[in-house]
Amino acid sequence: TVLVHTTETARLRYFMELLLEKGKPLMLVGNAGVGKTVFVGDTLASLSEDYIVSRVPFNYYTTSTALQKILEKPLEKKAGHNYGPGGNKKLIYFIDDMNMPEVDLYGTVQPHTLIRQHIDYGHWYDRQKVMLKEIHNCQYVACMNPMVGSFTINPRLQGIDSHMLLQQPLIYCH
Repeated sequence: TVLVHTTETARLRYFMELLLEKGKPLMLVGNAGVGKTVFVGDTLASLSEDYIVSRVPFNYYTTSTALQKILEKPLEKKAGHNYGPGGNKKLIYFIDDMNMPEVDLYGTVQPHTLIRQHIDYGHWYDRQKVMLKEIHNCQYVACMNPMVGSFTINPRLQGIDSHMLLQQPLIYCH
């Protein structure tokens, strides 16, 4: 897929790169077909070699256990309980279809809870050893279509992200 840049995509890209430089989480929201995934993929592909991108597609069956295994795959053990990408790199997790996982009986979307825990506290727990894992130099970029999926994004997770709303034919940031 080829992305033809317009003044609107140039503006959006500028703000997205600014947020990425600051290590801020980011979520693009828009209906199907507005180009969220293509735009984010193009922007992330243009980043310097200081960044590693890990694509994490969500679906209805994505669990927090499966997500944690995917998130840990590109990480290396540092000193003690510290983990992060190799060398001095920064890792960006690109989560597509953020709102697709199942809502459990308690109204929780487990993968969202794991992400929120990492963003809020900088860690998650080793599920076998039940020990803390401090996760460094990682950030999240997500896309979602509010018209499909579970329609549920935890308000505590929403408050963490910088949101950009994509609409046709223009792109709006707020």
